[in-house]
Amino acid sequence: MLVVGLTGNLACGKTTAAGFFKELGAYIIEADEIARKFTLPDTPQHNEILKYFGKDILDSEGNIDRRRLGQIVFCDKHKLKVLNKILHPPTIDFIKNEVTRLDKSVPVVVIESALILETDLKHLIHKLIVVKCTKRNQLSRFKEKRLSLDEGKKRISAQLPLAFKKKKADFVINNNWDIKYLKSQVKEIWEKLKTEI
Repeated sequence: MLVVGLTGNLACGKTTAAGFFKELGAYIIEADEIARKFTLPDTPQHNEILKYFGKDILDSEGNIDRRRLGQIVFCDKHKLKVLNKILHPPTIDFIKNEVTRLDKSVPVVVIESALILETDLKHLIHKLIVVKCTKRNQLSRFKEKRLSLDEGKKRISAQLPLAFKKKKADFVINNNWDIKYLKSQVKEIWEKLKTEI
């Protein structure tokens, strides 16, 4: 089984690329979706987050408002570090267990995460794919994520520079053009990955 890391910075197109890899037969593990589960009520992590950040981050139904929490942590590196310390360990453990569970039942597992190089996930992967695009394209895509330009810039600055990630990559996907071009690059990389199995 080949374990592939799929990363890039905010609004570069990781999730769209992951969707195309899934169509081709890859098993996708979305780190952000897993981390989201650990923010749900009745989890120890939910209680830890509330203890540190207070109940102002809850929505009307008692769930953590991720956007409100994001506005707090991406303005304060210490608070972001605290949140990561709460969420990263259980998320990474879950992903490790999932990869172990799959074993050889699927040929290619793709772990989609913005934080592969920043966490222990980097030790799990055999190949790294980085999705890149220009800052201009990132900024224009923030609207789709309902983020202000200011919020988007703060989130980008909290991540490792894209240039650093590209240097570590085995493959780079250029997502500056249309969806058809993105899909063609994914297919080309998929064919190369199959030779590594």
